[in-house]
Amino acid sequence: MTSLDRRTLFAGGLALTLSPAAPALARVLRQEPSREFQVRTNVANARYIKHRPKVAVASYGVSFFYTGKTRTMSGGGGARIDTALYGVSPQMMTEVAEAACLDLRARLAAAGETVVGVDETRAALAAANTPLRDGNQFQGQGTFDGVTVAQRWLTVGSQTAPMVTGYSGEANSMLAGIGTRNRLAAASAALDAIILTPVMWLDYARMRARRGVGVEGEVVVGVRAAPSGFIVSAADPRGRLVMATLSVADDVYSSQSYAMDVSSVSDPSGLQALMNVNMSHARIIADPARWTPIALDAARGYNAGLTDAVRQIRAG
Repeated sequence: MTSLDRRTLFAGGLALTLSPAAPALARVLRQEPSREFQVRTNVANARYIKHRPKVAVASYGVSFFYTGKTRTMSGGGGARIDTALYGVSPQMMTEVAEAACLDLRARLAAAGETVVGVDETRAALAAANTPLRDGNQFQGQGTFDGVTVAQRWLTVGSQTAPMVTGYSGEANSMLAGIGTRNRLAAASAALDAIILTPVMWLDYARMRARRGVGVEGEVVVGVRAAPSGFIVSAADPRGRLVMATLSVADDVYSSQSYAMDVSSVSDPSGLQALMNVNMSHARIIADPARWTPIALDAARGYNAGLTDAVRQIRAG
């Protein structure tokens, strides 16, 4: 079996060309139902923010994983598999983030919400000295469950609602950016609006432990529950910071597999069911023509879940 060189595997994995269809993505999502992604959103402490009659989308980001270390859990020790995603570029995902942001605004308006205008929202954020993430990107790594460890991800922001510091894919978003949250509360009071700062987390491989056989995996795109959800910021009638938390209830994955490079495995079917595969590296190649529609459908489901959560806030 031929093993991939680490530098070849991890360098440049996000630098492939943009899909020719990408510039049209911003027009794709409007009000189409999600085909596969029925994303449910948990809401905590909604009572603290429901008094604000309007909604402002202050920031919108999409985090996507591009490497991961997967370890088997079998009694014999199993194997550790390093995976890397190729074929998905930051530019492509920026287009997805922009389309998703516009879709969320449209869904909220269709649900009867008064959605604050983009220019008005930006002016309120600027007046409150809300810090924006440099470059509208954030790169991070962390551990998300007991099976897949040391994943790396890149978060890209929408152009309509660039990411603010503390809400740009940090794994500890519940704790990050307390100063930013206070500034968002000031913007909330100025706009008389709930401030939304969502980040959708996209994964490329579903991994889970199975007793006796180690790790089983599928090469599919999915919406993962964020490490800490995200904060919905507002201000109480006296202008003090109050918060609610919205989080994806369950991971939701597509049933559609996508193109992959299996040259680094002895069994061509190995990447479809990663059970005790004794190899050091797996290079997964995504076809943008297939990945992008799945990612857009995931955004539809994610935004539908957020819209339902706002309805819960209003009805609570």
